Order: sequence, then structure tokens, then C-alpha cells
Amino acid sequence: MEIYFKRTGGFMGRSIMRMVDTAVLPHEKATALRTLVTQADFFELPSETAVSSSIADQFEYTVLIDDGKTHRHRIKRGDSTIPSTLWPLMRELTTLTHSEYGRAIDDIPIGDGGGDDNFSPAAVPHRPPLQP
Repeated sequence: MEIYFKRTGGFMGRSIMRMVDTAVLPHEKATALRTLVTQADFFELPSETAVSSSIADQFEYTVLIDDGKTHRHRIKRGDSTIPSTLWPLMRELTTLTHSEYGRAIDDIPIGDGGGDDNFSPAAVPHRPPLQP
């Protein structure tokens, strides 16, 4: 499972863009991450929810998860629009992307259909293997 994570905004306005691949995580971490994705019902979440502009300095998140099989889904949320079931996953992704497992990326891939759960893995461009 590949997870692309982007966080922008906040008081300092710093952007974080990282990718985490469960194939390079220790087994326990990979299993825990998959569990959080399932508990958040990530692949069923609406793609975008309006971000409230009345909340100063909130973070905005874009997350794309590709399970490498049949699901590829992207969501965009602000701090104020993240459901309680999604927060544990967001906290874990924030932690992982700041660890040795987070690989820097230029941006989140596009072309996922905005939330297309049924895509062909063959249509995904080849990605070079991760270097631990």
C-alpha cells in the first residue's frame, strides 16, 4: 500500500509532502497502518469537504492511498472537517512522514478520478523501488 500525504498551512505555513510504502515498513507498523485505514473507512470517504476559511492557521491535508490492487482514493480536508474516525490515521501519517519511512515527493499524483475506487493498477505509471 502506498500512501501519499500532503499537509499545508498552519501558523508557519510549511508544506510537508511525503510518501510512505507499507512494503518497507516493519510488519507491525504496516499492519497497524492498514488497520487505521480500514477503521477510518478511508475508501468510502467523500473526496473533498469544504475547508472553513474562518479558522485561522488550520492545516489542510491531501491524502491519496493506493492499495496496489483495486482501490485508489484521494481526500482533501482541513483540520475542521476531519471526522473523528480519520484522526488516528492522520496522526499516524504525520508521525510516519517525519520518520525515516517518509520519502519526500514533489506532489501528490493526479489522475485518480477524484475518488475512483476502481482503477487498473496497470494504468499506474511505473514507480522506481524505494530505497530504505
